[in-house]
Amino acid sequence: MNGAVIESGQIIEQLAEKDLPEIVGTYGVGHDFGGRAAEQEETFADFTLGGALAAVMIYIILTWGVGVATVLVLVLASSMLEVQEDIKWMMARWQGLRREAATI
Repeated sequence: MNGAVIESGQIIEQLAEKDLPEIVGTYGVGHDFGGRAAEQEETFADFTLGGALAAVMIYIILTWGVGVATVLVLVLASSMLEVQEDIKWMMARWQGLRREAATI
């Protein structure tokens, strides 16, 4: 090593401009610099879809058993909003704890 300091942005720029196009052209593979934030977005999108599907299934089962569809729409809509707010609060708290741990 020659003692030079290289920042991660410089490395990514070098890879994106020179090295990766060469590898992609030769081997036909793809690349992405998304990182953890992109993975978290994808995971939360999956959670949202799963929660919506679960709510629809619960609604169908309750409507079938009770027979009153309009009341169930109001109840499920209000409970979904509450759950969504709780999840947002928990994630904000978790990220705050991670930041605190990183500074220790």
